Formats: sequence, structure tokens, C-alpha cells
Amino acid sequence: MTNTMTATLDSDGVLTITTTKDAEAIPDYGWDKWAPWHSDYEDILSIVIGDNVTRIGHMAFYEGVSVTSVTISSSVTSIGQSENMLLGVVLV
Repeated sequence: MTNTMTATLDSDGVLTITTTKDAEAIPDYGWDKWAPWHSDYEDILSIVIGDNVTRIGHMAFYEGVSVTSVTISSSVTSIGQSENMLLGVVLV
């Protein structure tokens, strides 16, 4: 995450990611650097990607096994490789 992005997990299990910039990508993550919310995956039931987020980085939501819904802003134009598995299961 960058210092202009915020990831908030509420008590209902909704992880919301927002940015204060006009356009910004969620960074790529990997086996050597997990997303900041990785330790909370079992508690994340829903993901909301806010306006002005342009890309969901590789492995940003890898292993999000409890997720049942995803809302993606129309500003997102690219989705990282591992998210295709998660989002494909949730959105189909």
C-alpha cells in the first residue's frame, strides 16, 4: 500500500480500499511480501475497491477464501494475475 491509500476492514467483514489520488494502483504483492490485510483473510467477507483505484495488483487478494462478494469501481482497468482466480469464482 502507498501512503495515499487506505484499507479499512469493518465489523461486518467489508474490506474497503480507497485512495486520495486522482488515479492509483493497488501494488503487486508476492510470496515475499503479503498484502497488509493478508492476516485478516478469514474475516474478510466482502471487498470494495473505491473510485480512482486503477489496478488491483498481483496477489493483492490471494487466499481470500471467505470472500463472497466483490465490488469494483469502474476506474479499475487492470486486475493482477492471482485475482482472476478469486474474482472469477466470486463474480461468475
